Amino acid sequence: MITVAPEEVNDILSKEKKLQVIDIRKYSSYKKSHLPGATSIPRERFAEFMNKIEKDLPILIYCQFGMKSDEIGLFLEKKYNSKVYILEGGYEAYIESM
Repeated sequence: MITVAPEEVNDILSKEKKLQVIDIRKYSSYKKSHLPGATSIPRERFAEFMNKIEKDLPILIYCQFGMKSDEIGLFLEKKYNSKVYILEGGYEAYIESM
């Protein structure tokens, strides 16, 4: 897993081709605002919807404050053999960095 500082996210979004951006916050938070190109897969329902994620493609995963995405990131890295980026500090840190 690769931890990404909020200031680096936009670079990764533009440079990493076929990046899958996964928002694991509650859907209501996702609806209000999210990273460009993000797909909502709430943490509570992750097992149910993880089939939306393609194997072998890079993944950027984030939560609200950066505390819940590590567990899912490790799981995805092992199961999908993908490069996994974790947004340090979560979506809140990303918004504050702008």
